[in-house]
Parts: sequence; structure tokens; C-alpha cells
Amino acid sequence: MAESKKVWGPLKDEFIRRGWPHDRIENKAGEGFPDVIVSIRRRGPEFAGHHRNATEAFLELKHVDRRYGKGLRSIKNAVSLGLRPEQFLWLRGAILQARRAALVAVVESDWYIFHSVEGFELAKKSTPLSELMAAADYTTTSPAAVCDYLFEVFKP
Repeated sequence: MAESKKVWGPLKDEFIRRGWPHDRIENKAGEGFPDVIVSIRRRGPEFAGHHRNATEAFLELKHVDRRYGKGLRSIKNAVSLGLRPEQFLWLRGAILQARRAALVAVVESDWYIFHSVEGFELAKKSTPLSELMAAADYTTTSPAAVCDYLFEVFKP
């Protein structure tokens, strides 16, 4: 699976570096359930072992490598992140129930984070790259910056 090498590998390395417990749960749970659950933790000895030290977030991972034609759906520079209907429903439900959930997508070398129903809507269909970039809640080129952003948004 492309997500394993291009998205999961770098994120997993960053989770380990930060001491964030995590599980790859894809295909181990019900239909539409996200790929990863991560425990976003504060750093420092004063937080060690404290239950308010962490918050859990569910992450759906997607990868599109447009250089090789994967993800291209038209000649209008459109990108399809390939969010399946059951994945959309799970993520939307999580957000509407105030759970911490996000879609983390890598398009070529750029990382995009979506954690709104509107962003998930765009991820279901073929969308011009410029629209996708504008709709992203955060864009970066670094998995470390992804984790920094997740920490800020889903603060423990």
C-alpha cells in the first residue's frame, strides 16, 4: 500500500521520536475506520504518567503521486485523494461528535491536513489541486510539522 511507504513510514518515525504511542489499525476494525490512532502527548517529566498528558486522534492516511499518473482523474490538474464513502462517513461522524480526527494526505512531496467536514467532502472527489490546497487546514513539506500542527489542534 502506497500509504505505508510515503505517509505512514515518516509519520511513524516522527511519532516514535516524540514518544507518542500509536497503532496502525487499518483492516483490523470496521469498515471506514481510520488507518491510525495516535496518542498526542505533552513532553517533559512533569507530565509523565499523568492521564491528562495525552489526547487520542484518529488519522486517515492518503497518498497521491501525480508524477506517475496515480490519482489523476482528468487533464485539468485535478487530484483524487480516494476517500471512500465509508471513510468519509466515519470521519464526518467523528467530527460531528467532537472526536479528534483528521485526513493526512501527501500529494507528491506536500503534506495536507484536513479536519473539517468540508475538507473531507473535497477528498471524496476529483478536485483541482489549487482548490484542494486552499481547502486544507494545514500544508507543509515535513512530517515533523504535521505532528507540530496535530499537537496544536488536538492539544492534550
